Amino acid sequence: MAYIGLQPQTKYVATSTQLLSGNGVDYEYTLNRSVSKAADLRVFVGSTAMRPEVDYTATGTQLLFTSQPASGTDNISINFLAGALTSV
Repeated sequence: MAYIGLQPQTKYVATSTQLLSGNGVDYEYTLNRSVSKAADLRVFVGSTAMRPEVDYTATGTQLLFTSQPASGTDNISINFLAGALTSV
């Protein structure tokens, strides 16, 4: 399909997934990629979907839960939907 106007430099955004292990104590976790806002992520603890700005917030590489995720190996799944733009 042809584009009208300038040809985009990046034709698609690559998404990725990160797995973390909760310990039942920590609220804050570090992300592999930088994000602009919580809605740039889909977060699951076990099989439970977390709600952005209600169950967690995210900015830069910081993910902050409102309550501690349960303890478990790779029980926190983070799907990156978008990322923080560093240049346009």
